[in-house]
Amino acid sequence: MNKFQSIQFRTLDDFYEYISGEEKSIVLSLREIILEAIPECREKLAYNVPFFYRKKRLAYIWPASVPWGGLNEGVSIGFTKGHLMDDPEELLNGKDKKEIRTLHYTRLSEINREQLLFFLFQAEALDQERK
Repeated sequence: MNKFQSIQFRTLDDFYEYISGEEKSIVLSLREIILEAIPECREKLAYNVPFFYRKKRLAYIWPASVPWGGLNEGVSIGFTKGHLMDDPEELLNGKDKKEIRTLHYTRLSEINREQLLFFLFQAEALDQERK
């Protein structure tokens, strides 16, 4: 069994039960903000992490404890059409990704709700533009 097969969640509940400590606090806070900001979105397990959808994928939450995400610590929230987002403060990380852009948090106190909402509302608007 390789590291990609070491953890396989069957449900979102399995995922949320697996996460612990500061990572869990960050994940649950991000989830709450997403669901409050975009109440019509649906949450679904994909690639072993929670993705949030309207017409298409808007965002995902990826904690370091889920292998193959490339994280050593903390939690990233990824925006699937992040390359199209306005980012005047250059907060989003694109690394080697073509379209996805992320914000990364190692402590719950690092989450800036207003910044996060700025990007979530853009993700929702981009989704509404898509056919």
